Amino acid sequence: MALINCKECGKQISDTAKICIHCGAKTETAQKLRLNRKDAIIATLVAIAMIAIVIIGMYYVKTSNPSYRYSKEAIKILENYKDNAITRKQAIRELNSLSYQVKEESEKKDNDTSLFLLYTKLGVISLKIELEEVDRIDINDYIEELKEF
Repeated sequence: MALINCKECGKQISDTAKICIHCGAKTETAQKLRLNRKDAIIATLVAIAMIAIVIIGMYYVKTSNPSYRYSKEAIKILENYKDNAITRKQAIRELNSLSYQVKEESEKKDNDTSLFLLYTKLGVISLKIELEEVDRIDINDYIEELKEF
């Protein structure tokens, strides 16, 4: 610990003192600490803002993805079928209609792979329901697969 002269009164004070014990003036140490706190607050706010932007961007990318939207719609159809809210024929009709929409979207997007895979998956599910090869309990497996899109 060294002694330095106060810039206001010129008397000697510790170089670690935040204020002069003689006149009460703030020292350079106090000003540096205040600047360091401001920098830390600004850095924290910038980091929080960047994290928020990344999270919002990831959410936007996922929800704007057609595969995500169509798979959500297919999941609703399957859940309604599983809960007996719609009949087997209604489920087949709705899945086939959705499958057709997915196929059209896939063709618009130069045969987008994820859309094509979803189109194929919807066709398989619809066919299995039509052939009564799927028990309502097995629907959960298909719902889980569709959540991956």
